[in-house]
Amino acid sequence: MRAPTDKRRRLFVACLLTACGSDAEPLVAPGNPTAQATLVVTVLSESEVFVEAIEGDGAGRIEVPLDGDRTVWVLHYERTLAALQLAPGLVAPAGPMEASRPLPPFDDGRRVVVVDGDTLGFEEVTALEGEAADFRIPGVGGPACLENGGCFVEGFCATPCPERDAVNAPAPTQPAIEAMPPDFGACASGWEAVDRFGASTCLPPERVATCEVGSFQAIDAAICAPIAACPAGAWPSPIPAGARWFVQAGAAGGNGSMGAPFGTLAAAFTRAAPDDVIVLAKGTYAAPAALDRAVTIAGACPAETFLERAGPVTVSAEVALSGVTLTSAASTVNVLSAGSLRLDAAALASPALVTLAPGASMTTDRVRVDGRIDADAATVSLSRTTIEGAVGPAVRTRAGAVTLADVVVADVGLLAANGEEAGDGVLAYEGASVVADRLLVERASAYGVRNIGSVVQLTDVVVRGTRARTDETGGIGVFGSSSSTTTLARAVVADNLTYGVFIQGATAVLDDVVVHGTRARPSNRIDGEGLVLFADARVSGRRVLLADNQHVGFLMRSGVAELDDLTVRDTLGRASDDGSGEGLIIEDGARVTLRRTLVVANRAAGLQAVRAPDFDVEDFVVRDTRANANGNLGEGIRLESGTTGRFVRVLSERNRHAGIRMDASGRVDFEDVTIRQTARASLQATVARGLDVDASPVFVDRLTVVECEGFGVLAQNGGTLNLRDATILDNRDPGLVARGGSLTAARVVAARNRLVNVSAREAGILTLSDITVSGARSMSSALAIGVQVDLGSSASLTRFLIEDNEGAGCLQRTDATLSLTNGTVRDHAIGLLLGDTDFDLVRYVDHVAFVNNVEAIAAP
Repeated sequence: MRAPTDKRRRLFVACLLTACGSDAEPLVAPGNPTAQATLVVTVLSESEVFVEAIEGDGAGRIEVPLDGDRTVWVLHYERTLAALQLAPGLVAPAGPMEASRPLPPFDDGRRVVVVDGDTLGFEEVTALEGEAADFRIPGVGGPACLENGGCFVEGFCATPCPERDAVNAPAPTQPAIEAMPPDFGACASGWEAVDRFGASTCLPPERVATCEVGSFQAIDAAICAPIAACPAGAWPSPIPAGARWFVQAGAAGGNGSMGAPFGTLAAAFTRAAPDDVIVLAKGTYAAPAALDRAVTIAGACPAETFLERAGPVTVSAEVALSGVTLTSAASTVNVLSAGSLRLDAAALASPALVTLAPGASMTTDRVRVDGRIDADAATVSLSRTTIEGAVGPAVRTRAGAVTLADVVVADVGLLAANGEEAGDGVLAYEGASVVADRLLVERASAYGVRNIGSVVQLTDVVVRGTRARTDETGGIGVFGSSSSTTTLARAVVADNLTYGVFIQGATAVLDDVVVHGTRARPSNRIDGEGLVLFADARVSGRRVLLADNQHVGFLMRSGVAELDDLTVRDTLGRASDDGSGEGLIIEDGARVTLRRTLVVANRAAGLQAVRAPDFDVEDFVVRDTRANANGNLGEGIRLESGTTGRFVRVLSERNRHAGIRMDASGRVDFEDVTIRQTARASLQATVARGLDVDASPVFVDRLTVVECEGFGVLAQNGGTLNLRDATILDNRDPGLVARGGSLTAARVVAARNRLVNVSAREAGILTLSDITVSGARSMSSALAIGVQVDLGSSASLTRFLIEDNEGAGCLQRTDATLSLTNGTVRDHAIGLLLGDTDFDLVRYVDHVAFVNNVEAIAAP
């Protein structure tokens, strides 16, 4: 395009308006009654372009002469020339090296082509083409462009600037699913359905203090009852089948018949053949020292038929006792390797001790044992049996097999052995096997159930009230160690000391388990954890509830946990100083897989992870975490010191200090996260924050943070946070903040946050795209800001809408970098408030429309 001389310009304009040099009538361009301004663009055959700006009455009749070859464009505008940043008259082209811009887009356009005086008339057009499109006019620099509704496009002012619509960030794809509580289903006969912290459990009746001789309180009974009813007469009723010999205390001269019974048990025992049945009338009898014959001794009833011996009784054959109470000052029954002892509707009186040698066996049904059972590589099967008042482990098996059904173990005292006091309810070690259905272990000492290198399977079990040792240590409900495997199903572990369930270097399987009421050890008033995994322990299971424990609900150091439907709630806090009280503490490289987890009303932290654990978590709900004793913390999730992992579907609500906080963690990925109503821990505590990323790399897809008493999202101290699809609303302090950290976000809504919606401070870096920033509101005399960039910080926004913030759309302070590309700033008192008077608008503001601001640009 050649720029015409001034003389030719004047001549051309005169000819344009008067149709000079032609005998034909000029062509009249169609008018536009709504137009306020018109540009007439003429392209001569020599590719010379002339532009005339016309306003008001002068645009009423545009005539095009028909001499010569030319193309004429008539462009109508529903804006004034001032709005187009043009003056009336000939529009000069931009000079070489001068900032320039194209002709502004028009509202209504016509074009005519004249060749050798002929034309087809005007046709409607929607865009300029060829030399007309390439024609450049002087650019509008600095604030003048913005104040006139233009924007910078690749360094040149374009008018008008297209506005950008608001971004609607998608919400999390679905809310987190809360954990299902344990459900014990239909309770066993005589057991009571009891709600424990929202879980339906089954408990046996409470125990009475003491039952009379010959009676017991079965596991399903609320009161004491006779082990077997006593007959009205002297003999059992009915007489046992196969009865061969009869004995009645004090009888003389008999032959062992019912009509002429022996007077002593020894008289019948010495005559008995294998499988004979000896029947005892009511009374007291001296027990043989050696039960070495395979016989059955059947008494009238345990309340009135007694076998006594001053020393031990040895069993070396298949012996059955029923309807009797075996008692003596040293009631010790030693079942030898070849021996088998069956007790049916019988009792062993205190202080009884039954020892079983390797290969021996013992079976009970409706039995009361006032003492303990000690078995080495033996087989023990106990049914409808109570074991009370033992000193030392009530049921001990080494390398043997024990089966328990409807068994009560209660009030076990301490026995010192191998430098340690123990009063276990059930002890299995060195490869033993214990299988129990319907078991109550109550008020054991040191350990309720202890599994050392064995396999223990407990179903419908209650372990409660385990007591401490003499030095006030111990009191553990269920303990597993040394590569053992412990299975608990439909289990209640309650009101124990130190630990509810403690697994160390072993495996546990937990299905429908409730652990509650664990309290600190009396010796130092620490501990009191519900579930503890140490030394590479492994736990798996489903529907586990840890509630109302003292120090930590779930404490894990190393190892592997895979749990579905875990609930941890109402942890109290350390007894010694009222500190701690976390729901879960996961440490030391542990690997944790959780599906559906509910963490409620704990203290200090719902979940705390330190020293490089790794998580795979789906559906995690944490709410109502309380501050610790000094009025600090109370976070929903706190991941520290190298923690890594993946969290999918997280809800953190009504927690303190931080909804989710990462401090020097490794990479953590989150998806579908909602954080709401995070509160300050106390009036003296630091400002709350919904999501706090401190010196950590974190990636979040689909985040909602609302109604926090502080920052919505904070990246600080070198932390790097990458967000996609985030909604940050109604927080009491700035919504999105990079404070010495780096925050990158795409598809974000930051709205109605107090005072500042988006902020970069203390060398923070913000990189935001597809973002809506709106509705910041002032506090007292402070100015509300949409986007604020402080000293030494930088912010880059691409494809954005900043609107209706009460003070300024953007605030760029001295020595801060603000880059705005492809967006709209509208409806503010000040669109862009500059701290640097030499801020380079052309360089850092590109494709940005400033609309309906009282002032587009302001500087101090």
